Parts: sequence; C-alpha cells; structure tokens
Amino acid sequence: MLASPRPLPRPAASLNCLPFQASAPFEAVGAPKQLGVPRPSFRGGAAAPRLGVMVVGADSPPRRGRNELGRNYYQFAYVTNDFDHAMKEIGAIHGVSEYMIMRDADFATSATSSAVCHFALAYKNGVQYEIIQPLSGDDHVYRQILPDSGYATLFHHIGQHFDTRAQFDEALAAAKSKWPVPIGYETMGGVYAYADARKDTGHHIELFHFPPGSHLDAVPHN
Repeated sequence: MLASPRPLPRPAASLNCLPFQASAPFEAVGAPKQLGVPRPSFRGGAAAPRLGVMVVGADSPPRRGRNELGRNYYQFAYVTNDFDHAMKEIGAIHGVSEYMIMRDADFATSATSSAVCHFALAYKNGVQYEIIQPLSGDDHVYRQILPDSGYATLFHHIGQHFDTRAQFDEALAAAKSKWPVPIGYETMGGVYAYADARKDTGHHIELFHFPPGSHLDAVPHN
C-alpha cells in the first residue's frame, strides 16, 4: 500500500533524519531513534498506527535524487517474524539507515476483513524496500511463507504503482485473469491488491495507486 516516489524537503543540517513536524514527543526505541510524525487513519474507527522514521546507523548517507518510475515496478518487499531485527539486517545488506515505520497498522483487506501488521519503508538508489511483520487478523498472505518457529526474513513481493485509478483497475483485471487475488481494498485515499503469481514467478505482485499528497510521501531516501 505504497505511494509513487515524490520529492522530499531538504533535511535539517543538524539532524540525520527527515525534518518532520512531530505531533507528539520523540519516542526512543532501543539504541536507534524513532521520530514521531502525524499518525494516519488506516480505516474508519481503527486505531492509528505508530508512524516514524528510524535511524539505524549513527550516520545517514546523503540522499539520492527523486526517481521517476511512474508505472514501473520499483518495490522489493520482505516478510519477517522479527521486525526490528529484519530492519537492521535488510539495512545492512542494502545500505538503508532510515525507514518510515508504521507499527500495529490496522488496514482493510476486503470489505469485511482487516489485518494488523508492522510496516517499514525506505528508498535506496531509486528502489523502495518494504519490511512487513504480520501480527493478526487476515494476514495469511504475508504469514503463509514464514516458518512456524525460528527467525526468518523472506522475499515476498514486487510492487507496481499506477498513476491513475483507471490504470490500476485495468492491471487488476488482467492480474485476476491469470492469478488468485487474495486481498485488496481501498485504504488511506488509495487502493491496493496482491496477486499470487507464485506459480509463474515464485512471488506475489502488489498493484497499488495512491494519489500525490498521500501519507507515504514521507518515505525517506537513503
């Protein structure tokens, strides 16, 4: 459930993180720092997730320029059963030190169901990385490839963003003609769906459309 990359404000010189306007005091999470930012509402009546930026390393690398990928695939997403460990591990592998974090995010998976997950998002060299830990509810699409015990972080899907709802609807119809679509719904002013393309590709494909100005414009570039 992601947004097309958009330009970010230049970071404050004294901070190795995005200059968000916090709506609540900063919250420390272990050794890394997590900065509070306005909390989005995922669905009517649901508790807002905790949203922030985590600085994993002592120093943040310089930001890259905006990438203009439009409808192209640009997201690699992982599922895990240990969110904080996975952020550090994926960050070390891909050179990511800052994430936008949404803990305990309660979001609709259909008109009658929802799931609760932790999400982390970050850009690195024009690629968006997502880390998801399923927690409860209708989270089978994420949980099904994880082991019953022992730590794991596994590749789950690639993501494709569409500039308009019409483009999304056309792509979703094409996906449904080929593969099962286990979850998908409107949320936070946009829309998303997962196609289970594992029989052909070995992974899921997420299709999504979020208009400019969505809550995910704040995903940091590393």
